[in-house]
Amino acid sequence: MGEEDGKKHREKDQTRRPQHFAAHFCRIFRLLNGRRSSQLSIAFLIFLCAIEEFLIYHIGLISAQFYYILLLKDVYKFYIHLAITLALILFMSLIKSAKNYVASVLYIEWRECISEQLITHYFGDLNYYLLSQPGDGSTFGGHDDKWTVKEGKRKGAALKALDNVDQRISQDADRLCAELSNVLSQIVLSPLTILYYSVKVYTTIGLFGLLACITTFLVSTGMNRAFIKSIVKWTYLKGKHEGDYRTVLIDSIKNSEMIAFANAETKQKNRTLDCLKRLMSIYENLILSQFFLSLSTSVFDYSGSILSFVIIAIPIFGGTFDHLSKAELSHTISSNTFICLYLINCFSKVLDISSNFGQVNGFGYRITELLDSFKENNRQKFDYSNTLSSESPELLMQFSDVHVIMPSSTDQQLCAIKKLSFEVKAGENVLITGDSGQEKTAILRIIKGFWPISSGSIKCRLNLNDSRQVMIVCYNSKLQNFFQQVRIYSQPT
Repeated sequence: MGEEDGKKHREKDQTRRPQHFAAHFCRIFRLLNGRRSSQLSIAFLIFLCAIEEFLIYHIGLISAQFYYILLLKDVYKFYIHLAITLALILFMSLIKSAKNYVASVLYIEWRECISEQLITHYFGDLNYYLLSQPGDGSTFGGHDDKWTVKEGKRKGAALKALDNVDQRISQDADRLCAELSNVLSQIVLSPLTILYYSVKVYTTIGLFGLLACITTFLVSTGMNRAFIKSIVKWTYLKGKHEGDYRTVLIDSIKNSEMIAFANAETKQKNRTLDCLKRLMSIYENLILSQFFLSLSTSVFDYSGSILSFVIIAIPIFGGTFDHLSKAELSHTISSNTFICLYLINCFSKVLDISSNFGQVNGFGYRITELLDSFKENNRQKFDYSNTLSSESPELLMQFSDVHVIMPSSTDQQLCAIKKLSFEVKAGENVLITGDSGQEKTAILRIIKGFWPISSGSIKCRLNLNDSRQVMIVCYNSKLQNFFQQVRIYSQPT
């Protein structure tokens, strides 16, 4: 019961984090754009999007110009305008295709950049070793003079508590880059586009039209904020529980023989089904949040078309355009309706990308949480290389009263090794024997600096990090016993 409560508390604490969307989004953006090439790609993408918006404006006025020309019955102007329209459409198609291509290139650059950072930290400070060890992650800590069991457990547990690290490095990084590449151009240009068309609506229709659009947008934004926060939370938890479910299935395959011997099929099946039920519950909450967000944005999208006619109707019924001819009035109504519609459409895009924005932050929190845990670990193995004096040239390694407390225990009395002393000289073969569980492997962990020593000293004449001088080879076979060999060379080869 206590373990279950603790799990719920951790999940609740994790879901409190997705609050400051903008600040966290900026952090993700900086992580992804550390390279010059990606920065240039973003600049080129923004340039293409700016051209696209310019073309959209002129294509949007095509209908108004056609109305005007047809009412004038001017054949020559009709063909000229038709040719210009076809050229705009072809140019627009080229720009949209180029924009999609650059966005795909950005995805590749971002994916490579964030993956390199994650992999570098994964193999740094022996993080990969810690994550592969059983237990709560307290199997190693800071290997310095101030190391304590309590501090070692705190550092290890912070990293070990992470779920599905492999999924975060691969799948979550992929989803983050894919979602962001889809919405980046809209995020960057939406404020500028909204500002431009707001000025156009104000100058052509008046203050009332602008206020009507902004009020509708603010109402929809207020409704959507709660849904976005919920989507971020459930996206975060979906990734966690998806990985838990996959881990249970992999464990069943790896431990199939043990399960069969113990007749534990029913227990393993129930465990798997429990993980599946929790995952499906997360999905239900996520799609419910997405449903309400979609409902809100759809209502705003469809009501926007009606709102544009309401806005243009006010100056028409007020007699503002009474001085215009029928052709000029038709052109004015069509062009002004387009401007209002596109301003509303710009507001709609902001609401539409809110779901993608929530997904980006959800996956981003899993990535930044992993990076933060890697950095918090921030430990280095202790290196005993070249610590032996030159008084005895034949002496290669020396253990003197080495005392080691089991790193996974807070009990100072639980010793892995007590007062171990031995020497290795040039030309000697040393064989360490003992029953299983007698901490033979612990000696290798101490030599490599994975485990700290509580007292005593270890000295070595050679470089323990140079495989040409000291090599530890592990043989692992399902049909044979686990065997380890340490090869120490008196001279580098």
